[in-house]
Amino acid sequence: MDFVTVPLLLLVVSLYTLMALYSYDKERIAILNSYWEMITLGIFALLILLGLIYFTVSIGFLLENLSLMKLLMKGVIVMSIPIVIVVLYGVKSKVGFFVVPNGSFLDVLTYISIYWLLIYHLEGLMDTGRIMGYLALLILIISLLMFTTSLLLMRYRKLMKRHMMQPLDMIEALKGIIVTFTLIAIAGLSANFGLLFTHIMSDLAGALIVLIVLTRLLTELRVYIRG
Repeated sequence: MDFVTVPLLLLVVSLYTLMALYSYDKERIAILNSYWEMITLGIFALLILLGLIYFTVSIGFLLENLSLMKLLMKGVIVMSIPIVIVVLYGVKSKVGFFVVPNGSFLDVLTYISIYWLLIYHLEGLMDTGRIMGYLALLILIISLLMFTTSLLLMRYRKLMKRHMMQPLDMIEALKGIIVTFTLIAIAGLSANFGLLFTHIMSDLAGALIVLIVLTRLLTELRVYIRG
């Protein structure tokens, strides 16, 4: 598969997963938290893949080698697509297969579209070389946080099995992670068409969203594990 097909497939799968997560009512989607073994394992796998993607991006930015970064990202995204599909199947099998897009999903889609149009119109006006240098360290740190959070999540999962602790609310974390995958897919498409600034800012938006998710999740995990 070429580098257009790979992120395009990820974009389609991610958007459909977002539609499933946002289009069920709150009571129905909350059922997922009772399947904590499944959802924690899914989030663990997604965080590992996101960590690999952002680690690859940070190295590419530091080395200023976009060809190597595109090659490595293609490999990780290829691995990501079946994992996201499995998560989507898990969500729909537990909550229901019939889903119709609602206002919440359309709002998220609108925010992503407006953000892309904004950064697309700024393409060529910014010093992308300088931005790459500044963002490389930030993205590297976020990738390490993803790996740390995934390990703590597995620690929490073991404690759940041993002590039957109260399951965490994983739904918002899952939504944020899938939004980040959507932005990564957009970043991959942008890079393929030579939109370097758009690629960088899409990666950054995804990194900031997952950073918010990680901060909340790390706080709750530490409380549960220490308790």
